[in-house]
Amino acid sequence: MSKIFSRSVGVVTLVAGAVGIVAGTMSLVTGILLVSKHRAKKGQTSPIDELQVKN
Repeated sequence: MSKIFSRSVGVVTLVAGAVGIVAGTMSLVTGILLVSKHRAKKGQTSPIDELQVKN
């Protein structure tokens, strides 16, 4: 009984981790796209150039 339980917990943890990674990647990509669209309207080159100027 405990063997099945621990295995299901492991699977749930793996799935939750995978979902978290996918969700994080998607939000990151969405954020980058939004920023680049916003910057393009202003006429600036790219967010990367902007970051290098700040640092």
